[in-house]
Amino acid sequence: MEAEVPEQLFESMRNFLKEHPQWDQYQLVSSAVAGFLFQNGSTDRAVAQHYLNSLFSRSRG
Repeated sequence: MEAEVPEQLFESMRNFLKEHPQWDQYQLVSSAVAGFLFQNGSTDRAVAQHYLNSLFSRSRG
């Protein structure tokens, strides 16, 4: 998947990844897409599972 991302959003993503080495760019984008779909009414169990896993499986420190 390729997408153009506004520069400010790209910089925020880059900074987040620098501060949270347990994440990578693919996990971040995948989690964001799952979160968007889940919060906007997706009823797909795989989306819900991915969304919930991303909430609880990452260390917050």
